[in-house]
Amino acid sequence: MDHDGGVWNDGGGANLDKILLQKRLEIRISGTNLEGIITYKLAHNPSKGILEDFMETVEQIIESNYSL
Repeated sequence: MDHDGGVWNDGGGANLDKILLQKRLEIRISGTNLEGIITYKLAHNPSKGILEDFMETVEQIIESNYSL
């Protein structure tokens, strides 16, 4: 599976990416005050088609404030 941050993932791929992220993060926070307090949930934004997805991305870029 190609892990591209969820772009063009179906629901199953998104869930696998969530599990991968959880495992990688748990290794980093083991033994810290964050251990055991982070919850993980699936956030999946299904594709609406290449053109509409592209337009949504452009809109998000335009609306982003990079100074933050």
